[in-house]
Amino acid sequence: MPAVLLALLLACETPPPPSPNIVVIIMDTPRADHLGAYGYARAKTPAIDALAASGVRFDHAWTVSNNTLPAHVAVLAGLQPQRAGVPRNGHKLPSGTPWAPEALQAAGYETAAFVSASALS
Repeated sequence: MPAVLLALLLACETPPPPSPNIVVIIMDTPRADHLGAYGYARAKTPAIDALAASGVRFDHAWTVSNNTLPAHVAVLAGLQPQRAGVPRNGHKLPSGTPWAPEALQAAGYETAAFVSASALS
């Protein structure tokens, strides 16, 4: 009888909470001093401001490069551009490079990217 009781108790465990949604928005060359979320009163950025109010907003952020591709690789691969093999735009990320979207997929997330910068194609 104790084995049945143990099985029932284990079956009644609460499931783990769902993984949080993750949205990463990277904008190329915005000026924080012209976004409402950062105090610019005349800003016309209501969607960005709403996301900043309900999510995580960074007050101090720096980039490792002034080139689009290496800066994005640093964020999404966690590597310095030279180490990742993409010191500037026009290079290709070597296959096998650890990549955040792939790690998220392995953890059960669905991932997508919406890209408009030719340097990232």
